[in-house]
Amino acid sequence: MKAYRRLLFCSALAVVLACPAQTVYDTELGLPGATAVDLVRLDAGGLMTAGRLDDDLLLVRWTGEGDTVWTRRAPLTGSGDRPWTMNQLSSGDLMITTSLQTVFYDTEGTALGGIDLPGYAAIELGTDSLLALDYSGNIRLTDMSGNIRWERTAVTPLGHFITSPAVAPLNNGFVVAAGNTADFLFQTRVQMTRYANDGSFVDSLTLHWDAGSIVAGRAAVPCMDGGALLAWIHGTGNTVLARVDAVGDTLWTRMFGMNGDLPGYPDFFDVHDATEMSDGRFVLSGVGGVLGKNSFELALLELDANGSPLCFEVVNEQGFPPDTRLVRDALDRIHLSVAERTDLAPVGQTMIGFDDLCLNTGVADPRTLPPFDVQPRITERCVRVVRGQLAGDVVLLDVLGRPVLRASVSQSELDLSGLPIGTYFVQLQGQNGTIPIVRR
Repeated sequence: MKAYRRLLFCSALAVVLACPAQTVYDTELGLPGATAVDLVRLDAGGLMTAGRLDDDLLLVRWTGEGDTVWTRRAPLTGSGDRPWTMNQLSSGDLMITTSLQTVFYDTEGTALGGIDLPGYAAIELGTDSLLALDYSGNIRLTDMSGNIRWERTAVTPLGHFITSPAVAPLNNGFVVAAGNTADFLFQTRVQMTRYANDGSFVDSLTLHWDAGSIVAGRAAVPCMDGGALLAWIHGTGNTVLARVDAVGDTLWTRMFGMNGDLPGYPDFFDVHDATEMSDGRFVLSGVGGVLGKNSFELALLELDANGSPLCFEVVNEQGFPPDTRLVRDALDRIHLSVAERTDLAPVGQTMIGFDDLCLNTGVADPRTLPPFDVQPRITERCVRVVRGQLAGDVVLLDVLGRPVLRASVSQSELDLSGLPIGTYFVQLQGQNGTIPIVRR
């Protein structure tokens, strides 16, 4: 699975560089036919995937280095039941919402019971309520015991009906990203809808529309400022994004893919999931490729905080589009869950960890790559500057580009022990490019 290709973007220029992302691990689960539908970063450390194996719910706990801690299987409610989403609750326990119910587990895989709350997308709303949407966008709010607090029918303009919703909490409400398909005009719309905490409709916004195209909400990712990043697929290979603030007002929108504004990208890009990095950048997972080619590229796309593309990483090529989910951990490492498929059946599950993606933002030409290296990239105390023509001072920048530490290059070592935990960038005075490091 280790066949990587990177494109870095600067304005309208895209150049393929022969420098792979740093892969921490690439681990196959070893259970043929296993799938993964969701991935969460656990508050206590490590990761959890929820998926399906045969007619069973499959839970897998992973370390941050890609090792399997344990697997658990439990029967689902019949062959028509399947898991859709997983969340870690404020209590620390996990909720897995399926087609027919919501079940609860602790982080050791012990079953804690279930409630009558089926859904395609679900979140914890506040600290004492659970919100679930079915495939058509109808909404139900319950308490933790499954007692219904309210139910709402999806708000749909012009006789359209909702498909494939994703949902994220906001201040005093929540936002739904969904497809909006007409039953008589043959139009499909990328629809963003806001609701108050009591389920009352606030407003709805159409971001893009087309005739007869596939449309689906794919991700609704809570952001550090209380807002969210929303993602849809629309048409043949278009990804639509919207960044909203904590009350749901739109900050920016983007479209990438066949009809989009991503320079140098292949013919299509179908987004699967997204995560926000500690400095406000975003990383998206999905499938890209070239029309007419009998393979698909599993890819990661990195954007700055304003949605502008920074780089695109091809992880591998596959004969059939896989399903992917991703999260970032406290060290800004990316963890990618891949459920590989053939055209007939699931093949198995793989986890891939990346220590660094395309964090040398603004670098679009090999001639501007930093003429030095830094080791280690993740540290609790010191890093060393090595390799290349070294002259001048070594400068350490924070995520806003402000210098926070300076040393003579003759020292070749930077002591970070007095700095807060986070991401920093090493630069040689008078040289182009920076190298990211993480103080943990």
